[in-house]
Amino acid sequence: MFKPVLDLGSAKYNILSHPSSAPSRGIDFSKPSRQRPQVQQVVDGPHLSLFNVRSGHCYLLSPLGKEVWSRLVEPITLDALVMSLPSNSRSSSKDLYDGVKQLCGELYMNGYIDQIY
Repeated sequence: MFKPVLDLGSAKYNILSHPSSAPSRGIDFSKPSRQRPQVQQVVDGPHLSLFNVRSGHCYLLSPLGKEVWSRLVEPITLDALVMSLPSNSRSSSKDLYDGVKQLCGELYMNGYIDQIY
């Protein structure tokens, strides 16, 4: 079941495919993050499935989540990541920032991304 994380006007973007109460603590959002090599990706139309072969966790990302993931190929800070998203995604900047922060926090806690110090 999809849980809308962001409501940007009339469009609803589901960054995560499942509701989660995982906190974003543990990640320092001022430090750059990037994808970890043990994550397998499968594109399904506009969506992207991620599978962490070490932990067994799986995420289905929406088109916006897919955009976020694509920017984590190279080390990038949370602020830079949010600013790099298409301009129409920034129409509700606080909701977008909070949603991307939640996604990155969960991806970090579940071993999908590393932080660069």
